[in-house]
Amino acid sequence: MFMIDLNVPSLYKLLGVSPDADGKLIVKARGQLCGELQNKIDATRDPVEKKRLNEELLKISSAGTTLGKPADREKYDAENAHLRFYQERLSAMLFFTSKADRLAVLLRAFRAHLAAREVALSPVNDLYRDDFSADETPNELLDRLLR
Repeated sequence: MFMIDLNVPSLYKLLGVSPDADGKLIVKARGQLCGELQNKIDATRDPVEKKRLNEELLKISSAGTTLGKPADREKYDAENAHLRFYQERLSAMLFFTSKADRLAVLLRAFRAHLAAREVALSPVNDLYRDDFSADETPNELLDRLLR
């Protein structure tokens, strides 16, 4: 499913990886980002910028450590289960040009999430219905076809 990024902070977003990424990819991303930041820290002479870059380096290192350990990652994912609805997928961004499109996708995501947990939901409208056996609303065209 494709969703849009609503600027919700997460450790995955900080490292620039998908929540589906394996441990090796997370360690690689952490190493690359830490290396790039260390080069910037070494190159700058501004103490304020150096401090900001060091803080960013600590955040990235901490995120990589948390997501790199399976137990810590599982705990983080459980505590932040809501974040899976806000993952950015660039290939789908062009399809979400209106609020109605975004809301329709969110509705489908929430319905699928609840259905996976066996929560019974009534249909939003006839487009979501599977069973019309209890429908007694007269419809001439359909009644003629069913005779």
